[in-house]
Amino acid sequence: MDATVLVVPVATLFAFTQLRGTMPGAPTGFGAIIDFVGTLPTLAFLVITTMFCLFYFLVKS
Repeated sequence: MDATVLVVPVATLFAFTQLRGTMPGAPTGFGAIIDFVGTLPTLAFLVITTMFCLFYFLVKS
């Protein structure tokens, strides 16, 4: 497995929130609730998945 498999989802997750903040005419707190409700659980899921992947590679080798 390549390391980019774990890096790309995290980068994409934060890229969408930053892209929405740069939209012209967007209010200051635009999407703050959506970011908190959507990004935090997704990030937690990615961390758990990463821990399982690392555990597998450590046990396998």
